[in-house]
Amino acid sequence: MYIFFMPLLLLPLIEIIGFLTIGVHIGLLWTLAWLCGSTTLGFYLLRAAGSGALRRARMGGEDVFQLEDAFDSLCLVIAALLLIFPGFISDFIAVPFMLAPFRHWLWGRAKNNPDGFMRRSYRQWTYTAKDGKTHTVIDGEYTQVDENRQLPK
Repeated sequence: MYIFFMPLLLLPLIEIIGFLTIGVHIGLLWTLAWLCGSTTLGFYLLRAAGSGALRRARMGGEDVFQLEDAFDSLCLVIAALLLIFPGFISDFIAVPFMLAPFRHWLWGRAKNNPDGFMRRSYRQWTYTAKDGKTHTVIDGEYTQVDENRQLPK
């Protein structure tokens, strides 16, 4: 478990090393321009991804909010946060999350993982009947109503 958090703890140190290494080669002015541009792009992407996700959720229809759209928006939010975080390394990590082919590949990997969260939650809300068809389970409450009872006027 600690191995997962180790890169996150070392990221600021890696970013400082990246600043020094790349900043020496491109100069102070270009380094500051890069940081301002990537931060601006990050905030724009965060606003666009958030508003796009909310708009798709409100559209309704048959598929109110598809899981793939939510995953796509999540990837864009991750890219935006990495762009907002100052540094060259986080910017280079953010680039694949902005590219649609990478997001589709990542979605395919997550969807087809037999032990993944999406498979477990899909199995939780569906069941396979004896006829081999998959049915969705909708959980709810009901009250038995007597049809012969007269309503008060």
